[in-house]
Amino acid sequence: MTEPGDTFDGYDQQEHLYIILSLRTRTGEVAITNLISHYEVRPRHYDDCLVIAPDEHPWLRRDSCVYFEEAALERYATIEESLTSGELRQHPRCSDELLRRIQEGALASEDVATNVKSAIRESLATDSDQPML
Repeated sequence: MTEPGDTFDGYDQQEHLYIILSLRTRTGEVAITNLISHYEVRPRHYDDCLVIAPDEHPWLRRDSCVYFEEAALERYATIEESLTSGELRQHPRCSDELLRRIQEGALASEDVATNVKSAIRESLATDSDQPML
């Protein structure tokens, strides 16, 4: 069973690392986003990007940034089935601190769709240890 903070690759041809950002919604979807390589010379990657260093997750080999433009809702069942079949490869979970940084970045980003932000907010509201943003 996947939950916020779980990571996987194989969702796209570039084999980016994807992160689950929310619990299942009422419609059976979860919010996901992915990491891409960070290059300071690319303007869209340095103005307001959230940089993740290699020491923050064992899968990373270089500075990466969260690709908020591609954050989306995906069917939970599809992810589960793809993990079970081996189409997607699961990797170590994000630390709670890293997950929270990414969730907060998604909520602050103008590039993240309202429905994705709603799924993240609902997940944070169900966690009694964390205030709703």
